[in-house]
Amino acid sequence: METDKPFNLDEYIQTLPEDSLLLIASAFLQSPVAMAITGMLSGIYIEVNDAWNKTLGYSRKEILGKTVMELNLWQDFGERDIVVNHISRDGFVKNFEVTFRKESGELCKYHYSASRTKSGNIDYLLSSIIEITDQ
Repeated sequence: METDKPFNLDEYIQTLPEDSLLLIASAFLQSPVAMAITGMLSGIYIEVNDAWNKTLGYSRKEILGKTVMELNLWQDFGERDIVVNHISRDGFVKNFEVTFRKESGELCKYHYSASRTKSGNIDYLLSSIIEITDQ
């Protein structure tokens, strides 16, 4: 009988054929939903899709390698602490209401969802946002 063990991204990726990795990357990059991959603790942006850039008004070059703190995206960094604590405990958060600051300075409300994944010794967040400002 197989025992439950935590999901390990590195092990999973090694089992996938190369074309599966291309499919996953394409789904991420082409998704109409704004998506980003960040370091969970550092908040450094590793990758974002075009929808993320369009939603928040930044270019890819302005975002990658920067932290959420440097970009000043979160109106209230206490919200980010709550989200990170929730994800640390449960592995994910779904439809958590947050307020982000767009590149223009405009504040907008979003449903923020994210899940934790591990690669090597580093925890990452795969995050998505859906704007709910007008709802």
